[in-house]
Amino acid sequence: MNKAPQQILTGIGVATVLGCAALGFFIYKKSGELAEAKTAFTATAGNYQRLRTQPLYPSAENLKKLEEQRDIAAEAATAALKELNPMAIPLEEITPEQFQEKLRGMVNAVTTKAQERNVELPEDFYFGFDSYKSTAPANATAAAALWRQARAIELAVNILIDSRIDGPITLNRTVLPEESGKPAATGLVVSYPFTLSFRASQTAFRRALNEITTSKTQFFIPRSVVVKNELDKELDKTTTTAAQAAGAGAGASKTEGGKTPALQYLVGTEKLDVTLNLEMVVFADSFAKK
Repeated sequence: MNKAPQQILTGIGVATVLGCAALGFFIYKKSGELAEAKTAFTATAGNYQRLRTQPLYPSAENLKKLEEQRDIAAEAATAALKELNPMAIPLEEITPEQFQEKLRGMVNAVTTKAQERNVELPEDFYFGFDSYKSTAPANATAAAALWRQARAIELAVNILIDSRIDGPITLNRTVLPEESGKPAATGLVVSYPFTLSFRASQTAFRRALNEITTSKTQFFIPRSVVVKNELDKELDKTTTTAAQAAGAGAGASKTEGGKTPALQYLVGTEKLDVTLNLEMVVFADSFAKK
């Protein structure tokens, strides 16, 4: 009878020892697995960082594919430039003295045309080239660049005149690098901005903007268009009532001779004050492979 409790205690002790041993082995095993996982993670993270930062070393196959794609892109760019080149005024060899003479003739022709079309120009309008009235460009390179810019601006101004805007046309152009002896801007696409400001009817403004943006002689980009109605405040009730009474409406009275007064439109006949920021764009002759 006394041996039973002792045997039970002995069994519990053995079980406890075995459980502790099993738990210890489990903890040891998991600790090893954790260490292995940590080592593997560290190695993987290191490889990732190394691969992410090291320079690429393409294989011969990948290099060949890259060259093929580059050639395709170059051919596409060259084809596009061939289509766009005719839409830009080319450089023309011209001496500084010839530039002055041609510019003077251009100004006279546009001034005469504006007078014939009743389009107002500012006094002493000179296409923004006022400094060259009495002084020639520094060299032939500057003269050629200036003459190309002048022809593009002349085209835009003539479009405004032909569209029957009211004017006055004011113009501001960006000075070219060649004018100060700097190298010409280079690239696949180079733009030269200038600004035109004028007053016009809505119809004339729409016509002018459409003609400028669809020109086949020179590619223009309208970088921004600012339009302001000349009527900067709403019509007052008195003006509206008087204008309506003067127009022909239901039951309108007839004037002497039995004629009904013409309708007087209150909206749509106002003039617009427009500031047009344009970019004259020129294109490279070809796409150079690098």
